[in-house]
Amino acid sequence: MLLFALYIGALGIVWSILWIFFTFDTPSKHPRIDPKERDYIEQSQGLLASAKVSLVGCLHDQANIEQTLSWLKQTYWNPPSGPNRLRLLADS
Repeated sequence: MLLFALYIGALGIVWSILWIFFTFDTPSKHPRIDPKERDYIEQSQGLLASAKVSLVGCLHDQANIEQTLSWLKQTYWNPPSGPNRLRLLADS
């Protein structure tokens, strides 16, 4: 088991080193990208940046609030019933 953990750790270190050397902050800093591809990516990023939704905007939308509260209620506030309750009682 220890040997497996060492392999996973070594793999993580190798991955990190490769990530540092082969990734770039922006497409304009990438040396091996085609100019047409760079323009396409930068235009797409501009479209995505302008389409961002703010958290405040989501909180003002009543449908989002109701959906979130419904999910929270179903997930955390309703006790399990039926077969799920029996399974939980058998596991404890």
